[in-house]
Amino acid sequence: MFLTTDPQASLGLMIFIWAVAFVIGITIQYVIAKKFESIARLKGYGREVHSFAMCFWLGFIGYFYVLALPKINTRAQMAAIRDQMAIQAGYAGQCPGCNATIPNGTAVCPYCHSELEWEKKSDEDEEEEES
Repeated sequence: MFLTTDPQASLGLMIFIWAVAFVIGITIQYVIAKKFESIARLKGYGREVHSFAMCFWLGFIGYFYVLALPKINTRAQMAAIRDQMAIQAGYAGQCPGCNATIPNGTAVCPYCHSELEWEKKSDEDEEEEES
């Protein structure tokens, strides 16, 4: 059916097969680049990192580029977790004026400059926490 002895016909068939393969490859590359663009958006980046163009034109280099991007809000989340742990452990408290985390015993908030009063724990409170 496709086998012919005419070299002109077989060349046309080969060009057609290569064209179809090229279109399929471009379509697959486009879909993958769109997926990696959505990954970059989940990490907090917009169009400023050009993730779609990097993935579409550079292939695997672009994929690794997007995978290597750090999450934008990771530092803020880690600082909030660290502050919460310090408050729960009793090493720090929160300013009632600006809600900033500050070390226990500080007389004036370094951020909003409001005066602070710390509650002193009695011996009974410390015993209840231990048990």
